Amino acid sequence: MAFEAHRYGPFDALRLELDPRPGCLNLVLAPNGAGKSVLLRAICDLLFGIPARTPMDFRYGYSGMRLMAEAVDAAGKPFAFGRRKGMGNTLIDAAGAELPREVLRPVLGDVDQPLLERLFVLGTERLRAGGEELLASGGALGAALQAAAGGLRDAHKLRGELTELRDRLAPTRANKTRPFYQGLEGLQTAQRTLKQELWRPEEFLAQEKALAAAEAGLAAAREKGRGAAAEILRLERIRAVRPWLAAAEAARGWLAAHPDAPALGAELAPRFQTLRGQLSRAATEHEAALRRRETLAGQLASLLGAPALLAEAERIGLLAEELAGAERAERELPRLEAAQAEAAAALARLLRQLGAEVPPAEAARLIPARAELAAARQLGGAAAGLATALEEAASRQAAAGPRLEAARKALAALPPPASEDRLTALLREVREAGEPAAAAAA
Repeated sequence: MAFEAHRYGPFDALRLELDPRPGCLNLVLAPNGAGKSVLLRAICDLLFGIPARTPMDFRYGYSGMRLMAEAVDAAGKPFAFGRRKGMGNTLIDAAGAELPREVLRPVLGDVDQPLLERLFVLGTERLRAGGEELLASGGALGAALQAAAGGLRDAHKLRGELTELRDRLAPTRANKTRPFYQGLEGLQTAQRTLKQELWRPEEFLAQEKALAAAEAGLAAAREKGRGAAAEILRLERIRAVRPWLAAAEAARGWLAAHPDAPALGAELAPRFQTLRGQLSRAATEHEAALRRRETLAGQLASLLGAPALLAEAERIGLLAEELAGAERAERELPRLEAAQAEAAAALARLLRQLGAEVPPAEAARLIPARAELAAARQLGGAAAGLATALEEAASRQAAAGPRLEAARKALAALPPPASEDRLTALLREVREAGEPAAAAAA
């Protein structure tokens, strides 16, 4: 035998295995708040139907609420049945198919729901309510029970004391100064707060669907935002290069309209920048000259009214030229002084190389006169030519030495010379007869 509760009260899916043997007592043990009282209500709802507005929907709602049981009848024959939440006949079998209401009549007999609750479905609240009804009835059964307990008089006294205490703490008329009504107000406030904060399943599911939709919308918005950011970046790049593209397109159009335009080299750009700088400087100088001209024109206008100054114009012009020369000399003075210091250092270095122990200021007296320098230069040139000729003669002498020695050896090898008179007469005869080469040819 088993009992099941689906989406009922605090239970999503509960199954209790029970022993149906005769004389066997099944105990269900659980801490307070675990749902034992809910199980008692579930047994009544299983046998007689789930009410239309049951409070057991506080967690999961009405959807899917179901109670099932596996039982045995008086003959020991097992059968299964259950209840669903709905209208009309809610009795079903194990497969969920509808069963006729008469199926449970042999099992329940004349027992109805009130009798079942009075005899079997006894919770703490129902026991307390029954005791209060018994004492309040004043019947013989209540008196007999109190007499059997031996405390009838004490029970009446205690009851009076408790009634007095009740009227003092919680009178029939509501009074916010009494502890009971203060606690009652706090309880009601807590119940209202709990009811407001407690979510029904359909509300929770709706919130989950709304959250999922919001997350999907957020993801779509983020994706759309990324696409928009990429598009903005692309448009910004287009906007940045658009002037350059327009300039390039205008240049292409101008070149197409002027096919005879000269082709400019790549070196034109730096030259153009240089010329632009020069033009800017020239414009600046031109503006300065114009301002200077205006100043001079103003000065000239002031001088035209002074004849004495005009009479001294030539002298003033000379003085102005001398002043300009003095200003130039003053501007050149640092450079000239630096050049003079450098020349003095070079002169001192040369004097040290020459071995002259004189200061640089007195080096001029060591330089001879111009005529002496010219004669010295001529003698130096002649000496250089003689030295060169001497070197060439020494070279020729060295080269002629071996030939002279060979000639001397050949001369020594010749026979002693004969008289030259016979040779001279023979030569005269030959010349008289004509040239030997011409005679041989003839």
